[in-house]
Amino acid sequence: TLAFGTVDGRIRLYRETVPLEIIDLKKIQKNFIGDKEPNQAKVLKLLGNDQNFVVYVQIGLIFIFPAGDLKERWKHSRVIVINSLKKFTNCVFLHIDENNENLLYGDSESCWTCNIHYAEAICEQGMRMVTAKCSKPIVQIAFEKNSKRIAVFDSEGLILISNFLTKRILSYSTSKKIVGISFIPNGNKILIAENESVSLYSILIYELLKEYTVYSGNVQVLVGNQTSEFSAIANPGKLTVFENEHFSILFEIFLESNQDILQLKWSSNSEFIGILAKKDSLYFIDTIKGELLWNLEFKLRFFVDIAIHGDTVFALGNKFTVARIKDKKEMESMNVHFEGVSFNSTSTCVVTTLEGFYYGTQLGIVLRAQADNVENVQLIKISNARGICKMEWIENENILLTAHEDGSLVFLDLNQEEG
Repeated sequence: TLAFGTVDGRIRLYRETVPLEIIDLKKIQKNFIGDKEPNQAKVLKLLGNDQNFVVYVQIGLIFIFPAGDLKERWKHSRVIVINSLKKFTNCVFLHIDENNENLLYGDSESCWTCNIHYAEAICEQGMRMVTAKCSKPIVQIAFEKNSKRIAVFDSEGLILISNFLTKRILSYSTSKKIVGISFIPNGNKILIAENESVSLYSILIYELLKEYTVYSGNVQVLVGNQTSEFSAIANPGKLTVFENEHFSILFEIFLESNQDILQLKWSSNSEFIGILAKKDSLYFIDTIKGELLWNLEFKLRFFVDIAIHGDTVFALGNKFTVARIKDKKEMESMNVHFEGVSFNSTSTCVVTTLEGFYYGTQLGIVLRAQADNVENVQLIKISNARGICKMEWIENENILLTAHEDGSLVFLDLNQEEG
């Protein structure tokens, strides 16, 4: 018997080329999809074996029909209501184990399992998450060294918090307005910045619980330092730095750039902050004195990212050119390229460590230049990865995290690379 799903919520059964029956899911389960738009009842996935026939409908419902008489089986369906990480997502795969007891469901962001003998199951209650990942470009990475926790969020506002050692997903949430994240020391709480505020959240299992707002005002970026002791907020007019225990403001600097903030980076020792604004404007701040050391405006450099190496700012252009600025003076620029990288490709991000400088590319590979010999460029290939959109160096672990356009997060052990 062959089964075909239709866009209006019907299943057509055939025996070879002979039509057997048409089942209208809207009539069988009126409480779920009877009053929905026709396209919401679209059948997207079918799965069948000798015990069960499984149907996934676009609105987020899974129907499980038991084996038996064709006329009777449609009256005894079980329904699983999918409540996944994102409101609008599509099923990628369905699978039933060999004992016909457990269903495995997966979409672009997550994978869940449940016992199909329950009449109904909801992801948050009856279904258990197996794993999760972002499916869109990752915007920011945060790391807390004591708890070994990593937080990321993607361009659609999906926030995932996981353990660095076990890779297990600990918590998640979604926010369309999110612009930045920063851990609190020990990793039990996290700051989440939206367009007009920064709020403190407790990290619970599969939930972020809002406690209170710690800052109100225009926010374009929020970034914590390597130790999670301090956080910095920036908008076109002002930089605000505060400590992460009582959220007392340490200092504020008026930028008056009138430009959107693209990047904010701490130095690894937390002594400096660099800021890249939209029209190739750079700002360099001494966090110990709480003062602006210098700012420069460039023309047509097309800077995409910055990094701080000692008291020098590395400003990466989109074609593998690197401007280096120290004491408000531009030093000799660097051209970072490798024979295996096409000139049609673009550079996307930069990270500096004590031993080397790392450059992410649109091809999904990393270029490494030795700190003491920048002409010596090596290529680091990452298997099955899309373009790199963000990189973060975890100094305490000497690990480079690369975030990709498909939502993947890759760990590169620099102890091995540099060895």
